[in-house]
Parts: sequence; structure tokens; C-alpha cells
Amino acid sequence: TYDAIKSFEGNYARVKNNGRWGMIDKTGKVVVDIMYDEVGNYHKGTTWARLGSLFGLVTNNKFKGIEGVTNIWDFGTSDLTYAKKNDKIGFINLNGEWVIEPKFDKAKAFSKNLAPVAIGSKWGYVNTKGELVVQTIYNDAEVFSADGLAPVKLSKWGFIDETGKLVIPDIYDVTAIGLGLFR
Repeated sequence: TYDAIKSFEGNYARVKNNGRWGMIDKTGKVVVDIMYDEVGNYHKGTTWARLGSLFGLVTNNKFKGIEGVTNIWDFGTSDLTYAKKNDKIGFINLNGEWVIEPKFDKAKAFSKNLAPVAIGSKWGYVNTKGELVVQTIYNDAEVFSADGLAPVKLSKWGFIDETGKLVIPDIYDVTAIGLGLFR
């Protein structure tokens, strides 16, 4: 039926026909029409999609473009995801509304209601209100694990807790993420 099909993530899989992408559920029913240049993961009935140069969200199989956006990342497990506009990154919700205006140079996904963000070359963490709760002092930073620890890099890697306290010293050359063991 399809030219390509990706692995199921939960109950949904991305499918491709004639150079266009969409999504099916486990029964084979099309839940996102096969008409997009790209589609993301399916989270709570919503996915990001690209139609030509226009990025937006597809909810209930209806596309809503978001003006000026040049990239959207997967929602993962959060109801917020990061998006790029005017070469800056901010966060949008499942309705495509800016919850945190684009002002960061880089960002990663929310986990435990905190997201790593970079201003210039330094990383810190913001909460879902966009408030910087861990200062931008790190050379790199990753998302929080389910148990509330996040890898951060000063000169080497260590781990902080959700308050920003360094709880495992930065003495490691490679984190468990670098070994593919953490997440």
C-alpha cells in the first residue's frame, strides 16, 4: 500500500506515498493525510508537519500553519515542543501558540517541566513559563531523566538535580547518553 513505512511509535506510524508523508494507526486507518513533505511524531492527536516551506501542526487531520516558523521538533512526551522563528528558538503548545517566545539560540525537549536552552554558547534550563531557573553556565546540557537528573558539561560531564545543584561531579569524559545508555 505504501512506498515506505516507519516503525510504529506507540499506536502510530509514518507512511510515505509518491514522495508525501502521512500517518496511520495500528488498524491501518489514515489519521494524518498523506500529503506532507515531512511529519513528526504523533502526540495527543497532534503532529508537526511541513507543507512546502510552511511548518505547522496537524490536529484532527487539519493543518494549521504557523507564520514565520522554519522548523518544529517532535513533542516527545511533553505538551510543549520547540520551534524556530527568525533564527531563534522558543516553545509552542499543541495548539501552535507560542508559550515561550523565540529568544534562544538552541533548545532541547522539556522533561520534568524543564528544558535545556542555550544563549550564545552557554546552556541552562527554563521552566514552562520561560523563566531561567538554572543559569546558562554549561558548555552543554541534556534533558532530565525520569528520575530527575540531567547531564551537564562544564569541562567534563556531571549531573544536576531539578534545583540545578550538581549532585554527581563533573569528572566524566562521556555521559551515559554518549554511551547510549541514558534516556
